[in-house]
Amino acid sequence: MFSGKNIKQPGLYVLSMLFLGASSASAHAADHYFTASIDSKGAVIRQSPEWIRSVKHYPRPGYFSEYEISLEAGVFERASGFCSVSVTDVESYDDLLFAQAKLAGTPTTRKLKVITQVSGSSEKDVGTSKSFMLMCVR
Repeated sequence: MFSGKNIKQPGLYVLSMLFLGASSASAHAADHYFTASIDSKGAVIRQSPEWIRSVKHYPRPGYFSEYEISLEAGVFERASGFCSVSVTDVESYDDLLFAQAKLAGTPTTRKLKVITQVSGSSEKDVGTSKSFMLMCVR
């Protein structure tokens, strides 16, 4: 086994070990991030890696829209430690200023819920179904 005892420049040995450790940690961390782009009707446009099984969409015009996202089996051994969601619709000025997306409750190993809404709009029955991007960390 390589021990580094015969190296004439021990600093170089330490740097190479740090580099190898950092690159393996970086490669290992890459499979801990899960991203998805979901349209306003609940269709998965793009995801990386494949981690979403299905999305059910429950619109409630004038109030909010709920998206129930079922996860592929075995993706999360424990519930995600962190998830973030953001609206991507920019169809109108109201969307830009007032559209919101947020997690509804705590994610589990099997599913998570996202709600979208438009708060502060002057329209009475504003469309609350919005496209969004989602990211979770294992």
